[in-house]
Amino acid sequence: MKNVLKNIWILTFVIVLITGCTSPKSAYQKEVKDVGIEKSLEDIKASAIAVDLSFNTFFDHVDLSATDLSDFAEFDACTKGFNDYMALVESTKLQVNKWQDSEVEVQAINDQLIKVLSSYEEIGRQMKGIITLATVLFDVLVKLNTSNEQLNTLENPSEEYSAAVYSFMLENANIVDKLSSFDYNTLLASEQLDLSNLQDVKTNVSTLLEGLAQMPISTEVDRTYNDLMISMYTSMVVMMDIFIENIESLKFIAAYQSDGESFIQVGLKETDVTIQEWKDAMKK
Repeated sequence: MKNVLKNIWILTFVIVLITGCTSPKSAYQKEVKDVGIEKSLEDIKASAIAVDLSFNTFFDHVDLSATDLSDFAEFDACTKGFNDYMALVESTKLQVNKWQDSEVEVQAINDQLIKVLSSYEEIGRQMKGIITLATVLFDVLVKLNTSNEQLNTLENPSEEYSAAVYSFMLENANIVDKLSSFDYNTLLASEQLDLSNLQDVKTNVSTLLEGLAQMPISTEVDRTYNDLMISMYTSMVVMMDIFIENIESLKFIAAYQSDGESFIQVGLKETDVTIQEWKDAMKK
């Protein structure tokens, strides 16, 4: 009987000893492994790379002279990729946040992991900025290009209207020259893309709009011609406003038409450093 009690006491002592040796950090490491956090981070990175490729493919071949929204249908792949990416980030974040109520030692390590997810969220915010900008931009581009195309199919307006337009354009020859050489592909690929350039374009277009509103109208062709001109230039003003309000996202799009690194590539490199810091913290 004594031996039985002795064995029970020894067994209890061993259990207590083992339990005491299992630190919060060890438990955290085990949970991280069990739920597959490292695999989740790899999946998020792979998803971001896929979105980057979709953006690159689309913006490399996009036709900015399109007159139909269906010509931008390939952008759907970018949107779907973004949604898949954010779903992975959110599901991983839910798991990671569960460890924030752990021991102080674990929280310190987990803070690095929270930082990783925050970096991935920031990349997602930038992705969303591009998608929001592009979605609005496509609609305005179609309206502008359609107006321009319709102008080329109209009969000649009256002599009075034509003379008035010619005189007005001659008075603003400098503005007309600038706008005639304006090209969206060049704009998006320009390293000089900044607010002042966009503001200049908007100001120039607004000047032409003011003049067109005062043109003499004597025939239906005059009216149609003038309305289309106003529609076209109004679309340009709207577009400049969109560019100005979303200058950061516009620069991201421009990067896809240059040889530089995209914001996703830069963001992933920075996040890889944070991931390594988290892994190192778990090993200490």
